[in-house]
Amino acid sequence: MDKKKKFAGLILFGALFFIFILSITSNSGTKNHSNIIINDNSECNPDIKKEIVRGNSLAPLVNYGDEVRVDYNYYKCERKVERNDIVIYNFNAQGKRIIKTVKVVPGDTFRVNETNNTLLVNEKPMVNSRNENYTLDKQGKAMIGLYEKSFSGRLNGDVYFLFGENQASIDSSAFGPVSGSDILGKVIQIIPSIN
Repeated sequence: MDKKKKFAGLILFGALFFIFILSITSNSGTKNHSNIIINDNSECNPDIKKEIVRGNSLAPLVNYGDEVRVDYNYYKCERKVERNDIVIYNFNAQGKRIIKTVKVVPGDTFRVNETNNTLLVNEKPMVNSRNENYTLDKQGKAMIGLYEKSFSGRLNGDVYFLFGENQASIDSSAFGPVSGSDILGKVIQIIPSIN
């Protein structure tokens, strides 16, 4: 009888060991030591596309005719949109895409400085890539002022302010805050045009 019990125990142990090995190898994705699946999302693979810029709203940072490499899966991989990211944004229902810089992110405070018409972000003047204060025109001042009141001066949720390099840019001073779901990708490389 002891031999039968030992044999049955061995069979049970073998079956449990086989099930354990099978369960480890059947899960897709890379695991860390605590068996949490990492990067099991096919959308996390880079989706890099070449785009040619057809505007000057980010000049001289990005100029008309420059080539940009955009990773359209960058934010689908649980990466946060961060201040100063250059992004491609779905501007309207017709699918027009525009390139802008993220300047105000969730949690930031913002307000119009009435003295010099600049936008203060976390009580500091918002600046462009040349470290110049971004000055709002009359319409931009009214638009940002409207959202300052609506949001009580603090951006919350998954919304962002996107800006160009200069006052003539069509940006959040014209269309207000944008949803993170409309940010299509991150510019990961800028290749200046030869002309």
